[in-house]
Amino acid sequence: MRNMMRGPTFYQLHLLLDKQAAEQLELIDAMDERVQTLGGVAVADPHHDAEITTVPSPPDGVEEVAAMLSRVLEEHEIVIGKAREALSKTAGRDDGTNDLLIRAMAIGLIMRVSVHPPHLTTLLPAAKHAMSRARTMPTIDDLLGQARRRLDRVTAEKAANEQADGALLVDTRTAKQRALGGEIPGALVIDRTVIEWRLDPTSPSRIPEATDHEVRVIVICAEGYSSSLAAASLHDLGLVNTTDVIGGFRAWEEAGLPVRR
Repeated sequence: MRNMMRGPTFYQLHLLLDKQAAEQLELIDAMDERVQTLGGVAVADPHHDAEITTVPSPPDGVEEVAAMLSRVLEEHEIVIGKAREALSKTAGRDDGTNDLLIRAMAIGLIMRVSVHPPHLTTLLPAAKHAMSRARTMPTIDDLLGQARRRLDRVTAEKAANEQADGALLVDTRTAKQRALGGEIPGALVIDRTVIEWRLDPTSPSRIPEATDHEVRVIVICAEGYSSSLAAASLHDLGLVNTTDVIGGFRAWEEAGLPVRR
């Protein structure tokens, strides 16, 4: 029987868990590809996955929201712990696998912050109170505006000139987006989910180019939206010379700048 939940905040939780599930499925596909690239055999059958996983199976029937969230948190703690164990073996040896493990930890940590037990009371209000509270929460446009007010954003042409002078141009587009649109010659390809770990000069998972907090970093995404949020996050880590490209790769391409297809 399929596991279900009930409660006045079902819809909000449905959106949160759907987003988490999509991120996990994408990560699983990437890990399967990595295993095969390294010569291993990936487990492709979901039923086999269920048999060998160390994560307990959910109970049948309907769960109350508090019980379901507590169980989900425990499951993410298992994943985070396993990822940490694996990182101790891949750090400094296999950057590709290292990035995937960091993504696994990031997904779990984001879920931990979203539904950590001290916040359960705010996740379980009466429906009317939840709707009232939602009206006071910032929108993504609010967050984007706040991020951009902290940045001295650059045009695609200026980004190209700065790249030629030694700035790090960081491309956060997905593999599919790069396959369709092309690669930017000389750009560092870093997945958005691990950009903080890769560019923090104090992180053991940093790239060699992340030498200090003064390095010039220019983030470019597909259209210049998520890159602004990523650049603001790097500012929070002390990378004060970080910015992003107005219009993203679309503007880069329209400006006739180099693209490798």
